[in-house]
Amino acid sequence: MLFLGSVFLLVSCGTSQEAYVRHMTDRENGPWQQVETENFVYALQYRPTAFQALIQTQEKEAYEELLAQAEGLEYYYLSILAKKEGFAFPAPGTPLRSTLESDFGFQAIRLEIGGKSLAPAEYYYEPSYNLRPEAGMLLAFKVGDVESDDQERVLRIKGPFDTVERSLNMLETKINGIPNFKL
Repeated sequence: MLFLGSVFLLVSCGTSQEAYVRHMTDRENGPWQQVETENFVYALQYRPTAFQALIQTQEKEAYEELLAQAEGLEYYYLSILAKKEGFAFPAPGTPLRSTLESDFGFQAIRLEIGGKSLAPAEYYYEPSYNLRPEAGMLLAFKVGDVESDDQERVLRIKGPFDTVERSLNMLETKINGIPNFKL
């Protein structure tokens, strides 16, 4: 909900900003990769720090501060959409929901880049309150010391709703195709 509300706020702003947000949220042509399984659709969005900061604030000084704080981090947003009608993501207070909100991402998600396997430095679980059963995970990886230019990026996730490891390969062409933006 926070993600969708932020996108609505951003789209109502200036032209170049609007085009940037439109590109970033375009699941076909923007920096997204998708894997479909029998029960779920996993969609991964690469988020440059400029986009992540823009989602959080519209104030130039706060925006610049967020960019400085995020130096060396790469952000990703992982959406998990249930295909099964009637599926419900874990309710607040249940053990699985507690796991998802606490340490799941640090244990079950890895980003492989430049020959290294990285655990998230930051992880936030966002359940959806929309009509469709969807959940999201905001992930930040500390890649500052990893040579990441022109390196393949593979996000691996195991669980929480099945036991098979899923891999999402973020294509370098999708990342290189992101327009430059600065607030």
